[in-house]
This record gives sequence, C-alpha cells and structure tokens, in this order.
Amino acid sequence: MSAYFLSPSGPPDSLALAVVGEDLSVEYGALWSLVGARAGAWVDAGLRAGDRVLISPRRDRDSAVNLHALMWLGAVPVLVSPRQFEEFDACADPSLNLQWRIGGKGALQELFLHASDVVDPVSLLPNAPAVILFSSGSTGDPKAIELNRRQILASVAQSASRLELAPSDCWLCILPLYHIGGLSILLRSVRVGASVLLMPGRFSEDKTWDLCVTGKVTQVSLVPVQLERMFSCV
Repeated sequence: MSAYFLSPSGPPDSLALAVVGEDLSVEYGALWSLVGARAGAWVDAGLRAGDRVLISPRRDRDSAVNLHALMWLGAVPVLVSPRQFEEFDACADPSLNLQWRIGGKGALQELFLHASDVVDPVSLLPNAPAVILFSSGSTGDPKAIELNRRQILASVAQSASRLELAPSDCWLCILPLYHIGGLSILLRSVRVGASVLLMPGRFSEDKTWDLCVTGKVTQVSLVPVQLERMFSCV
C-alpha cells in the first residue's frame, strides 16, 4: 500500500468515507480493500498504467473508489460532467487518446466490475500523468488540463499543511468530483487520514448548515453562490 503515490496515512480502523443520508460508512482498511479489488478486476479486463479512462464521477462511494482504483493502477481518469460525458465519448479530441469509459453509453470500451483478487498499487515516476480535467469554458471551449503525480502531491501537501488538516477532521464534499475543487478534497483527506462526507444530489443549504453547526464536519468548501445561500439560513 505504501506504493500508492498519495502515501495514505489513515489507520485501518479510522473513518475514510461516508455519504449524507446513508448508514454505510467505510473505514480506511475497507477502502483500500475495495480499491485493490476493483483495480484487480480492471487489470483482468486489460486496463494498464497510462490508459485514459472517461469518467463522470458522482458524489458517492462507488465514484470515490473508482477514482482511487484508477490512480492505484496508474491509469489516467479523464473527468467530465454528466452533460459532457456522451459528447466526449462520441467525438472527443483524438489527442486525448481515450481508451475506456466507466458507465454511460458510447463507443469506448466499458470497464465492468466483477469479483477479483486485490492487486498492489503501481509505482510510477513523479511526472507520470495522474488526471485530466477540463477548464470551465467561460472564455471559450473547455480545455483539457493534465496534472501529473508530482503536481497533485504538491497541491495536496501544501493545502493540507496550510489548512492544518488533521486525521480528526471531516471534510464535507459538496463540490463536483469532476472539478479540481471536489477532487482535491478527496485526495488531500486521504493524504492526512482525515474523513470525507459526500453529499449526493443537489446542494442543500439547510443540510449543509445543520452539518456544520452540529460539529459533524469540521471543513467545507463552497462556491460564492452556495455561501450566500448558507447565510440565508442564519
């Protein structure tokens, strides 16, 4: 497990993931078992380090496991919104070299799940691609942005240090996992052994406010519009 480039520090019995409205939670030991087994299933399917996989992750346990499993193997998740998914599958820029997809319908080969043995994480050089995201497109067409492992690690380590994130923290994830804001919550929390509480579906200012004031979460990331809606609850 130490080969996983994020160098996770959470002890096996500490909380890793939970989802608002669901009773099921996942401790770190169980998380890495799920990730290793899912990675093993995809190795059986032919997925290899460096392969690019189109995925539109939701804020749920399966999507979190999928993202870790892809990075576990050194595959490169190409993150898009649900609205973009079919468009990218059918007519993506050939330079993206997409080879696989998770979910949805389209021409790309789909990665299915089946029972498999756990596989060890793949060790790659720091400059190996880690993830591809897209710009917002506010000034034109969305542009692909590739981040390598060194860049991800630097961002995760610096933000965790600056925010003094600790294993006792619980970060409420409201932002989309296909944007850097949401993805970073998932990755930096693993790095320090903190837990993530995923809020599925549409943003709810009432639920968010309740989780914050009751102390169930210690960190939350919001965009300005969400913050304004939060203040309306006061």
